[in-house]
Amino acid sequence: SGNHKIMKIISKWASFDEYVGTLSKNFNKYSLFHQPIWLNAVKKGFNVDIKSILTFSDQDNLVALTPIMVKKKGPFCLMGSPLRGMYTEHAGILFKDSSEKELQSKILKSQLNLLKNNADYIEFGFNVNFDDLREQFIFMNFKEIISKSSEIDISLEKDQLWDSYSSRARNMIRKSEKNNVSIAITAPDRNWINNYYQMLSDTFSRQGKKCPHPKNFFLELIELHDSKKALFLTAKLDSEMISAAIFLINQNKMIYLSGTANKKGMSLAATSAIQWHAMQYGHKNGHVIFDMGGLGIPSIDKFKLSFGGEVYNKSRWVYQNRLFSIVEPMARWAIDRGFIRF
Repeated sequence: SGNHKIMKIISKWASFDEYVGTLSKNFNKYSLFHQPIWLNAVKKGFNVDIKSILTFSDQDNLVALTPIMVKKKGPFCLMGSPLRGMYTEHAGILFKDSSEKELQSKILKSQLNLLKNNADYIEFGFNVNFDDLREQFIFMNFKEIISKSSEIDISLEKDQLWDSYSSRARNMIRKSEKNNVSIAITAPDRNWINNYYQMLSDTFSRQGKKCPHPKNFFLELIELHDSKKALFLTAKLDSEMISAAIFLINQNKMIYLSGTANKKGMSLAATSAIQWHAMQYGHKNGHVIFDMGGLGIPSIDKFKLSFGGEVYNKSRWVYQNRLFSIVEPMARWAIDRGFIRF
């Protein structure tokens, strides 16, 4: 690997179309969140721009590719792989057949330099803690923000999975079954998404909040169902929808993306029955891990953790230039009080 010492690394901007072409030609294994179908849903659903960074070695060989979400807020430009608030668990750099730490570090440095010349705020989120690249992030003045999620092993047989739940979760599922709540896989259409979004908005209103995700994003997810990258479940009592949830399918993993219930659904524990149903679906279809999609809101964490599983840490690396870091707390304050709508 002596020649890596002198290898020049060059990163350049490319369009979303170039990203799509480069991905299909050069990579065969990547997450759902790197796939064009997902990035397209984010692009249209959140009205963000998607660009990419291509990194080459001096022989003009492609060595890495990264999708970049771009959002303008007032005078500021925010870039991320992914950007938070876009419902995207992780993204980050795809390295082309190179797992050499030294080369990866050079690639990262090259991409971050390009980003710093163009953005006031930068964010990277990986699905694993990229320990090999920590030093490079720290060296480039990025701060690590750690969040938690929990993963449940759904390769277990039905009885073992049931036994791994807390008694609270089991009681809730039983309650829902006793009250004749039925759970069914749904092929979502516009009408279903409208009903779902109404129920979700009502849930937020009850907490005195506005729904943070636009309806357009949920409409874009219909296409994910069509290509078997998402599972939609509906809980009904008689013929009324009382709860529903959306799960993503990412390689051998299922991720709980979003769920909601009306008051009847809450009182009949339909949300617990939906999780139980989703995990059995995952097991039947050969998925091994079920991810609860993030922890951090105590009232919801209690529900998520009742299904057992292992809590793990996820890293996001964030950089803010000086001006952004001065303005950002004031902007956040104004947004929280409803003075500014982004």
